[in-house]
Amino acid sequence: MSRLLADALPRSLTVASLLGAASSSCSYAAVAMTRSIVRKGGDFTSAIAFQFAATNLVLELGVRMWVLISWQFAAA
Repeated sequence: MSRLLADALPRSLTVASLLGAASSSCSYAAVAMTRSIVRKGGDFTSAIAFQFAATNLVLELGVRMWVLISWQFAAA
């Protein structure tokens, strides 16, 4: 991961976002993975992009609740 996310170029940010979205891990695991990437020499910006993409599960659940249940439940 550190080699893939070695800089803040658009290619690295795209890779970080795709890998994060594919992992869809919990917030604690995403933070631990981000910390590990930075400590092993990965770029901070790319690591943060990975972290935000990995925690997209909350957004996905919100959209599903909005569609399936109703906007009032999703807002609550």
